[in-house]
Amino acid sequence: MPWGQHVSLFYETKDDLFEIVVPYLKAGLESNESCVWMISEPITRKAAMAALLHAVPDLSRYLAERRLEVQSARRWYRTEGRLDLQKVATAWDAKLAAASAHGYEGVQVAASAGRLKAREWIDF
Repeated sequence: MPWGQHVSLFYETKDDLFEIVVPYLKAGLESNESCVWMISEPITRKAAMAALLHAVPDLSRYLAERRLEVQSARRWYRTEGRLDLQKVATAWDAKLAAASAHGYEGVQVAASAGRLKAREWIDF
């Protein structure tokens, strides 16, 4: 896929999501990219890390280097419970700048927007 593309994925089970996201992030790491997985319910950090551990050699090194991050989408997208797109845009710009400064090819992201409220979709 060309740089800057976005893809939407619909899934039925956590295993379906892991089957797509884990190889996607692994490929990003193998391509010298910084990777971020924004998880949301029902995915837990513990489950995401367990799925990554089985597929990604040197997982602990990638985490220590902050080249792979698993973060809460709720904390990333919200400030005091409300959707904060300015904060999000600023944070993504900072992630891309940091990746470039460390010599990475770019930032590969897997994120879930499933917990948005109906009235928030237009702004998102």
